[in-house]
Amino acid sequence: MFSNQSLRILLYALPAAPVAALYFPVFVYLAEFYSSEFGLSIAVIGVTFLIVRLFDGFLDPVFGYLSDIIRVPILGRSVWLLISTPILIVSVWNLYMPDPKGLPSTGYFIFWLVITTIGWSAFITPYYALGTELTQDYNKRSVVAICREASVLTGTVIAACLYAFSENSTNGFRNIAYFIMLTLPIFSIICVISTKKSTINELKFNSLSGIYEFIRNISKNRPYLKLVSAYFINGAANGLPASLFIYFVNAKLNLSEYAGILLLVYFISAILAVPVWIYLGSYIIKPKLWCLSMVYASGIFFFVIFVGDGDLIPFLIICCLSGTAVGADLGIPASIQADIIDVDTQETGDDRAGLFFAVWSIITKSAIAISSGLGLILLSIVNFSDKGENSGLVLLILTILYCVIPILLKLVSVVIVWSFVSDKSLLKS
Repeated sequence: MFSNQSLRILLYALPAAPVAALYFPVFVYLAEFYSSEFGLSIAVIGVTFLIVRLFDGFLDPVFGYLSDIIRVPILGRSVWLLISTPILIVSVWNLYMPDPKGLPSTGYFIFWLVITTIGWSAFITPYYALGTELTQDYNKRSVVAICREASVLTGTVIAACLYAFSENSTNGFRNIAYFIMLTLPIFSIICVISTKKSTINELKFNSLSGIYEFIRNISKNRPYLKLVSAYFINGAANGLPASLFIYFVNAKLNLSEYAGILLLVYFISAILAVPVWIYLGSYIIKPKLWCLSMVYASGIFFFVIFVGDGDLIPFLIICCLSGTAVGADLGIPASIQADIIDVDTQETGDDRAGLFFAVWSIITKSAIAISSGLGLILLSIVNFSDKGENSGLVLLILTILYCVIPILLKLVSVVIVWSFVSDKSLLKS
């Protein structure tokens, strides 16, 4: 039987699935969709992703601050989920289902990507901050974070299935859009209702001067600076292969017909491994567990260097094994941040979870924007063609961008994370 708190955690995690189903195709499929179907330049798409996602980072502190100071009685900061959901519904309709009567222009693509980005920031920053208010228990925070990320992975798998088993990319995006438009409003309402009585911290943070004080405090917070540095580097390591996956499978492996299946195997493995990470989290302190998960993922991903034309089974095994590390990679850093937020609240008396997760979101999006944007731009510079006929040198550069650089970045992150062990504020008491 579930306790009331466990049920509340599960209901809180529900909206993460459709939101992930919305954003996952943006990272993995959208560039190839608009370049191959509508003729948009890969370089233009890369620059657009870079600029729009950095703009997205600017929005996060705005919505983080607003969610800290503007809350409706009973609903608290969860009201922002209700405000942003309609924006996401309209944007996904237009971004994922362009008017078939005419080819979407570059301006059309940029406009609806920006609107989607605004809706995303207005939703995700308050949503993640809401998760810190569900419990003050050290281990339960890991459960909250990992359950939420398991929901993210579930939504990702659903989107990958809808895309993989569609006749073409146009139908794939349409099916994903229908799923989001059906589930996001329902799950958001359920989340809002289930968490309305769960708020722990009273609102005290209500002035613009508090933002300056917040920035000043975190600039002196050594554990937090370590955390966001490691998270940024690891995020860049994850962003490169995510944005280049379709191109790598199509051009290097010549397995375009299996791309959807390979992604499914990767994310299903991630979901199945979630209970393992929750179990290990009861015995291994969070920084060490995250570090071990990154070392494991890097070791598995190293073998990508040796796969080539038609190597379906070896790459399938790599996808399966590397996917098992995703749950830890997503959930553990957020859980560590929740511990830091709790310490900050106790020391200052201010509830600044919204701003903390705004910074978190900036780090996440900046890492992905820079890595994926530059990845696409570099492919364009070396004259990579998504139609085929790439030279050996171009395919070598694609391989380096896809797996070698991400491994090196992860190892740098491991070095930073390992130093967390000496910070008692981040360890289990």
